[in-house]
Amino acid sequence: MDLEKIRKWKKQKRIGGYFFLAMLVYMVVLYLFLGLFEIHPNPIVISFLTIHTAIEFYLYIPITIGVFGYIGNILRLRSKYDELYMSCVEYRKLGQYGDAMRSIKLSLEIRPKDKYSWSELGFIYNLKGEYYNTIYELEPAVEIKPKFAANWSHLGFAYYKTGEFNRGLELIHKSLELSRKSSNAPFYLAKIHFDMKRYQEAFEACKRSLSINPILERPRSCLKRFKYILIEFYTFL
Repeated sequence: MDLEKIRKWKKQKRIGGYFFLAMLVYMVVLYLFLGLFEIHPNPIVISFLTIHTAIEFYLYIPITIGVFGYIGNILRLRSKYDELYMSCVEYRKLGQYGDAMRSIKLSLEIRPKDKYSWSELGFIYNLKGEYYNTIYELEPAVEIKPKFAANWSHLGFAYYKTGEFNRGLELIHKSLELSRKSSNAPFYLAKIHFDMKRYQEAFEACKRSLSINPILERPRSCLKRFKYILIEFYTFL
């Protein structure tokens, strides 16, 4: 139902845009002819102004409706996008990945090039362990917004988990180079270090992720886990 509404609103927005463009062209042409009439009042200009007067009322109504429809659908789609994106984030935090996936895919129907929605999509696929889907979806997305760090980190972790270790680490480090404020890349590095039994490095990377974004739950829970493992590791030594 939401998908049908979104597509209907986008179609109405597109049609309204044509009316809006038509109105701008009409106003420019009218302005030019009025200026010409003041300088050279000839029969052609007078004929145009006569026709304009006759049909002005009939043009005014559909163009006005189209323009207001265009603006209304822009606002409606923006509001719907915000609603879908926030619901996706909430579903993801609750571990309801199916509902989160549905919400974020609908948001991408509204804004197909939105970097934040693509980032959420890649993150959810990684959380579900569907790494090949992450690669399939994010490879085109990083080309659209190549300077957005989060997508590179999600993509890098997916490559790492599918066996392309060097490629994965390269992309995660690229994410760190693009932005020192992204909490995803340090968290992924923590998980990679942990897999390699580099517990001290995993602990430090997790602390770095939390220093960037202190409210993240997953790095916080991992930090506690790494801390206990470090205690056991050094006790054993």
